[in-house]
Amino acid sequence: MKRARFARSRRFKYGGTAILLTVCFIAVVIIVNVIFTALANKFSLYIDMTSEGIYTISDAAKELLEDVDQEVKIIFCEDPDYIDSYSVETRLMRSAAERFEKEFDFIKVEYINSVKEPHLVSKYITTKAGGITTGINPTSIILESGTEFRVYAPQAFFTYAEEDRSLFADNSERKLVSGILSVTAAEYPIAYLTRGHGESIEPSNPLYITLADAGFDVRTIDLSSEEIDENTRLIIINDPKYDFLSGGDKMSEIEKIDRYLAKYGTLMVFKDPNTQKLPNLEEFLYEWGIVFEDTVVKDTNRSISIDGYSIVAEYVKDTLGGSIFTDISKLASPPKTIFERVSPISIAPIYTQAKDEQGNPLGAYTYYGNNANRDLSAMLISSPTSVATRNNEVVDEKGSYNLMVICRDTRMIENESYSSYVIAAGTSNFTASKYLISNVYANEEILYATLRATGREKVPADIEFKVFKETKIENMTIAEARRWTVGLVTVLPIASLLVGLYVVVRRRYL
Repeated sequence: MKRARFARSRRFKYGGTAILLTVCFIAVVIIVNVIFTALANKFSLYIDMTSEGIYTISDAAKELLEDVDQEVKIIFCEDPDYIDSYSVETRLMRSAAERFEKEFDFIKVEYINSVKEPHLVSKYITTKAGGITTGINPTSIILESGTEFRVYAPQAFFTYAEEDRSLFADNSERKLVSGILSVTAAEYPIAYLTRGHGESIEPSNPLYITLADAGFDVRTIDLSSEEIDENTRLIIINDPKYDFLSGGDKMSEIEKIDRYLAKYGTLMVFKDPNTQKLPNLEEFLYEWGIVFEDTVVKDTNRSISIDGYSIVAEYVKDTLGGSIFTDISKLASPPKTIFERVSPISIAPIYTQAKDEQGNPLGAYTYYGNNANRDLSAMLISSPTSVATRNNEVVDEKGSYNLMVICRDTRMIENESYSSYVIAAGTSNFTASKYLISNVYANEEILYATLRATGREKVPADIEFKVFKETKIENMTIAEARRWTVGLVTVLPIASLLVGLYVVVRRRYL
């Protein structure tokens, strides 16, 4: 009887109405959420609320791609659901590809099931791009335009913490832009890494990868037996242990480099302080004003290591070398560029130091003669507190040693100026992974800026890594995300409903 009266009571009716309204409201929220999620997934209806702009295409990327007029395909080798569920990297890359497709009319995203239809991807296995995987598997990402293509592993678009290999930063924008520029270029420049002298030239070398990211066709060359391709823009001698052949015959490696530079190319040399003298190579560099000293720079005040040998370089100004890094050096707090165990570079006495109107020496040097018109300056120097050491003993205390220098040879042809460049640093550690592939140090930015200044017009130097400040949500798998979604849209509302029922029933006895 009491239950019957309670069921007909005003309190029950009001409580029941409140519960019904609550259930209806929750149902509407769930339905709206499902519909909006479906629309957001289909039409990319997202707002980027990250401070790093991880889900926004930068102005620098838009500017670099504004002249591209060829169709570019971004091809995933599996169905979308598999791509999203495989890993954080593949899911983020699918999202990035769709943002590019939405932003640029010339980009089209495609999905090929490489497991069920392997014949559709077989043609991509033959790519030879430096530092880029040539195998095809379900997680591979392909950029294609016309007959040109690049194949990437998803991990190539991200940076990982050195200590535990955890996901550290998103580099997908820079990688996509450099890849698009590469496959759409009418002809893309060749960058050679010399071999045959004990150099470090493995495809896993970060220098190899950085050059590929900059849009170069990266190759190795044995100058003693191979000729330099006429489309070569850059040659790098990276940590040679043995000397180069010299002389007037066809086998002379020095002669080949000299002829290459006469056609307005760029040469970079990274020589380790522990390497023995290389007379032929060093005699050639002497003509370009570059002399490697047999000491090592130490600076306990401007170093990231306790021993003082990992030097924090200073940017020069008002010279050829300084003009390359204007955008970096003008920052209120410029990023650190590191030279670990570096020998100083002195200027060959055949070069004349420039002076200002008052006769004060400047940081620029010139040389005229033998059909050469060359100007030379430091690019990066050590601080005034640095010293030069030999066998860990101080042998010189003048400070401000040249750590990296650049020499330019300029010629006028039909009123047009053409230039060749030689850049040198007295360390092989400048291109070490911990410095080159890092969001902390500016070593990679220095290389990009140098490549851009010495003739490579479109280098994605202005596209920055986007560091993940907090990766817990970003690192969720699809399964985890679904469990959380179920929890938020069902468990919590059901719990609220049960609490509401409990309150209504309890009020009967209050």
